[in-house]
Amino acid sequence: MPQPKGPVLLVVTGDITRANGPDRASFDLDMLKQIGLTSLVTATPWTEGTSRFEGVLARDLLNYVGARGDHITAISMNNYLVEIPIKDFVDHDVIFALKGNGKYLGVRDMGPVLIVYPSIATPRCGPKASSRAAFCNWARSMWESPVRRRSPRYCRRSNAD
Repeated sequence: MPQPKGPVLLVVTGDITRANGPDRASFDLDMLKQIGLTSLVTATPWTEGTSRFEGVLARDLLNYVGARGDHITAISMNNYLVEIPIKDFVDHDVIFALKGNGKYLGVRDMGPVLIVYPSIATPRCGPKASSRAAFCNWARSMWESPVRRRSPRYCRRSNAD
């Protein structure tokens, strides 16, 4: 795996098979783009109406680094911590968003990486739930996101080390 040439936005460590450093895979913007970007239009609790987010599908990033385990633990820059089952990434198009409404996300814009779930009705929410109520995984969405994985894979921003 090549070394990042630009600022590192995301670092994955732990039980991974692809790395570009000792027990870690560091990604700059171009490297994340090479994995493949997708877009997601969804409602969130922190935006008005729907917003368009662009980023890497979480399952694609985990596959790219050969991550193993059943959960990730995401830790924000302010140390907010949330566990996310890998099953969420298989069942839903969760993205590590780099852009919101066409603009790259900075720290003041909930970036540089924002974990975003699609706004969907799930069995837990019920099929008739409104789009805002159906977004059951708001608590698992996170901004200023570095991500750590239990079992034991970690992703985090390099300046959060």
